[in-house]
Parts: sequence; structure tokens; C-alpha cells
Amino acid sequence: MIKWGRGALLGACVALMSCSATNSVDIYQLAEPELDALLTAQLQKQSKRLQLAGLPATISQLTVHSQIEADGVYVELASQLLVGLALLELPVSLQLAMLAEPYYDESVHGIRLRNFRLVRADIQAAGYSGRMKPLSNALQQNIAAELERQPIFVLDPNKPTQRILMSMPLQLNLEKDQLVIRPAFSSPR
Repeated sequence: MIKWGRGALLGACVALMSCSATNSVDIYQLAEPELDALLTAQLQKQSKRLQLAGLPATISQLTVHSQIEADGVYVELASQLLVGLALLELPVSLQLAMLAEPYYDESVHGIRLRNFRLVRADIQAAGYSGRMKPLSNALQQNIAAELERQPIFVLDPNKPTQRILMSMPLQLNLEKDQLVIRPAFSSPR
């Protein structure tokens, strides 16, 4: 009976130590270049459903640059759009800068962006160059809605380690130039 009690106590100690050690392990690190590629792929999927001032628009060129900071993720988009005007397509050059809040969504086991805020918007079309706030806000809302709808990264249940981790509580931390997913057994380091 005493040996069984010591074994149980030893097992409990090992389990507690592994929980605290696991908490400091980074499960997944998403660096800015990877985030750029994921955001580009996600926005290119939506390119057929884009609307600009109520007119259908398609993305012909897209460059995404992200910056991971302590206050969120800055997303800069430089794109060439073709806006449908009756029988014509008007080329529009657009540059948007937005700030978003990343978070770990346990329901999909992935990282999402939310609470987009427009930081800067510049547009060039038909001889006009400058800022068109109402048009920029509408486009920013359209892009933000698409990016909020889909997670930008999801843990892979086909990878044994990630499948096990999907059963743990996880947290997302913003660190210099990367998003880090790690176990949430105690307060973040």
C-alpha cells in the first residue's frame, strides 16, 4: 500500500513537472514571410468575389507584407484591381495598411485575425491619385470580412504531435517578428 502511494505521488510530481516544462515549449512559430504567403493565398482565393463601391473587381496583382508587433499585426497590401464598369474594366492601383489583432481560436485549432483598423489607404485610378476614404473603408471592410472568416493557420490533425496538442489549451503570443502558439497551462512567459 505504501509503495503504491509513493508511486502515485511520484507520478503526480512527474505530471506536474511536465506541464510546467511543456508550457515553455513553442508549438508553432509563424514568421512574417510565412504569414505573408498565407495571407496572399487567402486573398487570391477571394479575388473573384471582391466589390469596390458596389462594382465587381478582380485582383490582377497582389503583394502582401506583414509586420508582427506587440500591438498586433500590420498588414500592407499593394494591389492592382480590374473594376468592372459596364463593358470596360478600369485598372485601379490600391495600397492599404491595416492593423489587426491575432488570436488563437480553439474551435478550429487555428490562428485568426480580427478587429481590423484602417491605418492608410492610397488609390490611383483614371488619372486620380490620393486618398478616397469612403471607397477605402468599403474595400478594407470587404478584405477584413474575408480575412476574419477564414483562419490564417490551422494545426494539422494528420501530424501526430499537432493532433495531441489540439487536445490541450493553447495560447497565442506576439513576439518580435513572429506569432507563437504554446500551451496555456499557466501565465505566459
